[in-house]
Formats: sequence, structure tokens, C-alpha cells
Amino acid sequence: MARDYADSIILPIDLTYYADALLLGVRTLQADYAAILTDSNVTFPASLDVLQEEVLNFQTSVEKFMQLTKDVDHEDILAVRKVNDQVMLLERAFLDSDGLPGRSYTKHIVFGPNTQNSYSGTAFPGLYDLLFGIEELADPTERWDAVSKHLAVLVYTMQAATGTLGSSI
Repeated sequence: MARDYADSIILPIDLTYYADALLLGVRTLQADYAAILTDSNVTFPASLDVLQEEVLNFQTSVEKFMQLTKDVDHEDILAVRKVNDQVMLLERAFLDSDGLPGRSYTKHIVFGPNTQNSYSGTAFPGLYDLLFGIEELADPTERWDAVSKHLAVLVYTMQAATGTLGSSI
């Protein structure tokens, strides 16, 4: 596998899997926690619907980008470099220097280990961590503030990731 990456002119990464996994992740979040978010009586600057909209925008950008990569002239070094740089910048867009809430060592904020199931990973792990058990807290105000902040960070991150796939970097 490492040799395939090293020998490839354009990084052999199909970003549609990324976009599909994020869409599945936000839909799973909605199925698992939409009722809790609605019943919380907390006003969020962003919501799961806004996050889903940004993931759908990302998915559209990925589809356009993947089509453009098929048409890249492999003899044009600058065009190849641009595509590869965009893929690397995309991955960087998902890193947050502050890390996940309560797990500052985990910097990737859209995919990460699941704290409730150590055998699996999840999309949007920070949001899952914050929402898990929130309805059982005596005073969840501080946790809801963290949910609101992290949701805003996720929306911004999705916008930044979508921007990296634009026509110019």
C-alpha cells in the first residue's frame, strides 16, 4: 500500500468514501440525539441540520473535485501538485489544535475513537462524547455550552474542508 502511494502521480485517495462516512455520521447523530437536542430548550448557534447541510455541501465539492482529478493532465507537474496539495490540505482542515472536548490529545475532530466502545471509531466523536449521558446530569448547563461550542467548531471545520477543494488554493 505504501508503495502504491509513493508510485502514484496523484494520491490514490477516493474522497467520496470520506464524504459518505461523514453524511452517515451526521444522520446517525440525528437518529440518536435529535430528540435530546430538541427537548433541551437550549438555543444553538448551529444545529445538526446546519451540520448536515455543511456535510452535503462537502459531499458536492468532493464529487466535483474527484471529477476534476480524473481530468488532470499527468504531464502538468503544477496541476498534479495542486491536486495533491488540496488532498493534504483537506486532511489538515479536520485537525484542531485544541483537540476533542475532554481529549485534547485527539486532534482529528471528525473521525476518532469511540469512548463508549473501544473497538470502534465514530464520526464526530467529540459531539458523541458530549451528548452521551447528558440527560442524566443534575445540571447539564455546562455540558450544553460545550455541545454548542463544539457544534459551531464542527460547522466551521466542514466549511473550511469544503473550501480546500475549491478550484484554487
